[in-house]
Amino acid sequence: MLVVLLAWPLLGQKPTPWLLGLAALGFMGVGLISVSGGEHLDALGVAYALGFAGANALGTTLFGRWGPPPESTPLEQMAWELTLGGLMLLPVAWSGLPALEGVDTGGWAALAFMSLVGTALAAIVWQRGLNILPVQQVSLLAPLSPLTAVLLDIAFVGRVLSPLQWLGAALVLGSVLLSSRK
Repeated sequence: MLVVLLAWPLLGQKPTPWLLGLAALGFMGVGLISVSGGEHLDALGVAYALGFAGANALGTTLFGRWGPPPESTPLEQMAWELTLGGLMLLPVAWSGLPALEGVDTGGWAALAFMSLVGTALAAIVWQRGLNILPVQQVSLLAPLSPLTAVLLDIAFVGRVLSPLQWLGAALVLGSVLLSSRK
């Protein structure tokens, strides 16, 4: 939603009712997935999420304005992005290192999966999309991330979704499928 809105002043791309509708549909779907399971929202967590969403939307939109560095590949772009992001998080993560002493083999396997598939592969696909598609269209794929997390939770942890959460999943999937149409 933020990229669709930021693209107007920063890229001169006025949002169409179609794009606004799809962004709203995805936003509502993520909302239903996130808050209809009986969880309590933490104000600090919500603030962090909104801060990340704003920074990510601004970065995505500015990428659309300035484009990729000359002769760089999506792999190189992603490597720099993740390296710089990791360095920014290092001071915060450093204090949590003692907690890693109790992580078992399954935990390390989960971390490896999240690092390689959930982060590196996803970031490469995202960068590739940013290199070839309008940023507004790429941004409409973002709701797939929480949907994928919930589906993995169902498959590996046995989570059971409420009917409202299933409706949210359907809204997310519908918004993404509709956004891929010309």
